[in-house]
Amino acid sequence: MIEHVADALFGFSENIYIVSKNPEKYSFIKNAISIKDIIDIQNPLSGLYTACTYTEKPFLIVGADMPFIQKELIEYMLKSHKKEATVFKIKGFFEPLLAIYSPSAKDKIKYCIENNKASFQQLLNMLDLNILTEEQAKKIDKELKSFVNINTKEDISKFI
Repeated sequence: MIEHVADALFGFSENIYIVSKNPEKYSFIKNAISIKDIIDIQNPLSGLYTACTYTEKPFLIVGADMPFIQKELIEYMLKSHKKEATVFKIKGFFEPLLAIYSPSAKDKIKYCIENNKASFQQLLNMLDLNILTEEQAKKIDKELKSFVNINTKEDISKFI
């Protein structure tokens, strides 16, 4: 699944990074560079923090378990990006794993991690957000499949 996601994103950037605790596990993925988390905690904010250290430009973050992301949605996000983060709000919740972050968020991410506030929702409450709406997303992705996470075989069967 992660290979599929990486392939889908390659057209947007030649610099695709996979951040993980075990980067050697993903070395087989073409067109991607696998890097080790800088902070050794079991939390996705550590990956976001690591990503901030590898770039000086805003970057797209995507969950490795989101295989239905539509390229047009990414294009829309990239054109819309401003502030510290650009994020969709779907069904009343922020979608932090299909979002654009600026490296300037690095200090706030570290603050969250160090002060036991290590959740994306808490981080997003601290950032200057550009919030994109569910209605905007549905103009491009009517069924909002881009935001679907596949975690089980049952999840896959819903879409095959």
